[in-house]
Amino acid sequence: MRILKETMPAVEGLRLTVLVEDSVNTDKPDLVAKHGLSFLVETTMADTNSKILMDAGPPPDIALRNADIINADMRKVDAIIISHGHNDHTGGLLEILKRIGQPIPVVAHPKVFNPKFVCKPNLKFIGLKFDQSSVRAAGGVLLLARNSIKIVNGVMTSGEVARETTFEKAEEFWTVEDERFIEDQIIDDQALLVNVKDKGLVVITGVPTPES
Repeated sequence: MRILKETMPAVEGLRLTVLVEDSVNTDKPDLVAKHGLSFLVETTMADTNSKILMDAGPPPDIALRNADIINADMRKVDAIIISHGHNDHTGGLLEILKRIGQPIPVVAHPKVFNPKFVCKPNLKFIGLKFDQSSVRAAGGVLLLARNSIKIVNGVMTSGEVARETTFEKAEEFWTVEDERFIEDQIIDDQALLVNVKDKGLVVITGVPTPES
């Protein structure tokens, strides 16, 4: 991380707005709390402003509703990052793309569309409820890559994170590969990295939990 920080330009300002998560905001009771995640990440650097959406929350339109309540203009989003392929992080994607109304990069891991299940206590499908063609039809320009992707100066994705230690083991998640039902290590999970001037490296994650 230290080497990465030293090679990345630094943004001058970072604003993180939570559009969807599962705790109630007593100051804004009209906001809908829901299990899932969606962040609006805004950065400034010289004369450049960037708006990045990380995850799209659960279906159908909670992220959009909350964005409207707080006057966050989703039509100005420059790129969308998907942390991993669970529906509580992707359910609102198509409606958000339609709101944006123009082609926009959607950055994700190549395995984000793999079938996803949880078994706690019963087997339940928790993966994406749409396919790649649906994303493209809604205006998403899919960028599916395992490696780190530069989004704008000072902001990049982590890319695929190798599972090399015991505490990184995912449990209760399942997928299908080569016609076999196997444990899902959620290798498609990735973070968003922002290097902030005089502050350091900010790591924004969408860490999955079995409650998905």
